[in-house]
Amino acid sequence: SKYEITLSKNGQDCLNKIRNKEEFDLIVIREEMEKLDAHKVLIKLKQIEEFDIPVILLSEDKEDKKKLLKEGFVDAFSKATPANTLAKILDKHTKK
Repeated sequence: SKYEITLSKNGQDCLNKIRNKEEFDLIVIREEMEKLDAHKVLIKLKQIEEFDIPVILLSEDKEDKKKLLKEGFVDAFSKATPANTLAKILDKHTKK
């Protein structure tokens, strides 16, 4: 699959893009970032009216998926995830 990727320099930049009504099919957010970590960004995203974009966590290591799903992430992967597995995760959560 081919993806068009937009990068944000940090969590606040990501929030600004969503608040400015930029449209995305999926958000992949790195767990550790300056100022706002992925968990705080997700909380703020969910406070935005009509926000319904799936958010996937990119973690440093394997996370407890049940905990992450409860928190509101739709999935998670680590830097060690093989490319073919990553492609399946992205395909599963992008709107067709």
